[in-house]
Amino acid sequence: MRVERLLGITIVLLGRRRVPVRELAERFSVSCRTIHRDLDALSMAGIPVVTVRGSGGGVEIMEGYRLSSTLFNQDELLSSIVALEGLGKALDSGAITSALEKIKGLLSREEQESIEKGRSLFLDISPWFSSKIEEHMLSQIREAISKSLLISFRYMNNKGQESTRRVEPMSLVFKGYTWYLYGYCLLRDDYRFFKLSRMDELEITLESFMRREKELEKRRVENSIDWQEKLERIVMKISSKVRARAVDIFGRKAIKFIPDGTGLVEVFWPLDEWVYSTILSFGADIIVIEPESLKDEIKKRLISSLNRYT
Repeated sequence: MRVERLLGITIVLLGRRRVPVRELAERFSVSCRTIHRDLDALSMAGIPVVTVRGSGGGVEIMEGYRLSSTLFNQDELLSSIVALEGLGKALDSGAITSALEKIKGLLSREEQESIEKGRSLFLDISPWFSSKIEEHMLSQIREAISKSLLISFRYMNNKGQESTRRVEPMSLVFKGYTWYLYGYCLLRDDYRFFKLSRMDELEITLESFMRREKELEKRRVENSIDWQEKLERIVMKISSKVRARAVDIFGRKAIKFIPDGTGLVEVFWPLDEWVYSTILSFGADIIVIEPESLKDEIKKRLISSLNRYT
């Protein structure tokens, strides 16, 4: 335990210019006297610890000192820092915070300052409108995964049908701006992906399970999440007023723009509720060219909507 604390103190001091002894004591849940003994041990081990007394005083490591980082170059360390910072914004995890501090400790203060001044890469996977409910759900599921405990919840599928599920949680997956749970569903007797936004009444049971051999890494995630239906070729024409939004949704490569500002969109998507609602959300600024079945469905929904107002 003391060895871990000594390493932790070193990492903190490498990442900060000066830290009060009391702050270190509170952080590691020990007395100030214990911290002073730890600092003496670090000095004896060859780490140049300096104590500054008086107002604004504290403990610091002599300028220029750093841990060995021969296994990583600066670009690799920066990539790790960016990834961990991005993940840390979405998940409240002490392990992520600790890992981030250790990696930053491999850089000197000058290198850390240089990276921050010239940083050209940022990662933030948290949604624009974060939900405290979803954040709490993430925390609960992570706990259930770590302890191999069954979870139960109400779930709404793509067709709006609800059912109670009991699942052996295996992994959390972030894809397409959405969090998913990957696990073994006892109701379906198979592996399934569950969108967190469609889960309700989540409960961690006291029933443990043996983790199954089949892992997420052996599956192709992109072919498993919400895209299990047959893909159809869809061709549409969009007006110039919705160019930017069309690029956001369909992708620039899927759109062929015409000199008059309009564009032809070609995508391969399943004909499901998401596709219908997405097309209808463009209003009069989009026209379905093919397939005929999609044109008929959109027409039927427009007529039904019009009848509600007449």
